[in-house]
Formats: sequence, structure tokens, C-alpha cells
Amino acid sequence: MRLDPVHFSMLVIGVSFACYAPSLNSLQDQAYRSAVVIEGEVRSSPENVSSREPYSVNVKVLDVWPVNSGGLEREQLVTVGDFGSEAPCTTVEKDHRYIFFMDPTAEPLVFKASYAPVDASEPELKKDVERVLCEDCASAPKLRLMRGQALVEGEKLYLKCEASGNPSPSFRWYKDGHELQKGRDLKIKTNKKNSKLQISRVRVEDSGNYTCVAENSLGQENATSIISVQILTTTTPSSGVSHARRCNDSEKAYCVNGGDCYIIHGINQLSCK
Repeated sequence: MRLDPVHFSMLVIGVSFACYAPSLNSLQDQAYRSAVVIEGEVRSSPENVSSREPYSVNVKVLDVWPVNSGGLEREQLVTVGDFGSEAPCTTVEKDHRYIFFMDPTAEPLVFKASYAPVDASEPELKKDVERVLCEDCASAPKLRLMRGQALVEGEKLYLKCEASGNPSPSFRWYKDGHELQKGRDLKIKTNKKNSKLQISRVRVEDSGNYTCVAENSLGQENATSIISVQILTTTTPSSGVSHARRCNDSEKAYCVNGGDCYIIHGINQLSCK
């Protein structure tokens, strides 16, 4: 049965479910931001519910997490109710187990839903919640530094942004302050621990400051890598060698008496011309 947008109410003695606040991208973020998180079983649900009226279902507490237990205990019956939202509606089923995200109200054992409940039959979901709802385990992101790179046109740029943090952070990439989106020439691959950026063949215009931003519920941190791309120059600074590039700023000091500084490919030798 599909419900029209209505107020959400629960009565745990009854937990009521109809509509919910928009869900966050991360289940861990939902758990961290909710005052009370429980695993519960729907014991009964009303019949002949109007599609435009809130309704309640009875829920028994099966499990709690100490950090966000709200003082609840296993086997207790609790109530979640009076939740107003125009978000899409969802339903819960009798005798099914869910993880409920709730905030308290002024009435004892009465809560309002923070986010839509999720099916608790998948064991990995409970593990995700446990990773953030434990004593002193939640933390803002921490990033490893990224080194700058000096490249020649046509070479590959590869950057890896590694972050710790709980909940697992999301990642964004910026170049000179503008957010980057993956495309044909720019590849970005992200998982819970890191994000990788790659350009197969760089050009001079790819030079700039590349910044990775990692963010979760507790904060954000960024790291920047300065990328310099030089034009590939054909010259003959020494016999038998035909390819070289101009030195970057840190290498130019090699030519103490002036002249143009080059680094010779193949033997990585600096040369003045």
C-alpha cells in the first residue's frame, strides 16, 4: 500500500510510520545524528488506515546501543509519533525487524522519527551502526598529506586522498577552488577510506592546486597537492639525448651562472644551456 504524504506518528507502545525526513547518504551519519537508536520488531499494525491520517504500530525493543539508548532496554515497548514531513512515505511490516532512528519528546517513552527505519535483516547494517555508536569511537576526518608533483605533458597524474574518521567520510575534489566531476579524461574512484584521482595524459592547463575535502557529521578536513605540468621540449643539451624538459623553480638554481636549466630524460641529469 502506497501512502500519500502525511504526518508521521509512532506509538511505541506504538511506533507509528508514514513519512520521514530526508535520509542522509550515510547510515552512520543517521545513527550519529539521532538521539536514540534501537533495533525493534513490529508487533502489530492497525487495519483500515486512512491514506491521509497518521497511524501507529507496536514495536518491541530488541537491541540498543549504549551511547544512544535513550535509557531504553530490551523487551520494552516504546512509542514514536507526531512526525510531520512532506517527504516520500514508506511502510513497515508486522513481525519484521528494523533499525529505528528517533528523537525524544516531552512525554515518557514517546519519540519522533529522525529518519526512515531500515531493515535490520542485513547484518552489515548493524555493524555499520555499531562502528559509530560506541564509546569514544566517533571522530572527525583526518587526512594524510599529498605531495606536489612536477610532470611533463603526456604523463599520468595520480593522486590518492586517504582519510580516517567515523562515520566514514565523504570525499570531494577541487582544482583551484572549483569542484571536479569525473569524466572521460578525469577519473575519480572513491570508497570508505580513500578517493583516487587520475588524468591519463596531462596538459599544461592541468597545472594547479588540487584539493581533496573529506567530511562527516563531526567536521571536515582538506589536503592540497600542487601540480606543475611542463611542455615537453626537444633539445640537445648533450650528445645522444634528444628529450628534455625545462627545470621547475626548485631546480633552476642549478644554473648558477645563468642560462636555461633542463632535466634530461632517461638519466635524470640537470643541464644548462
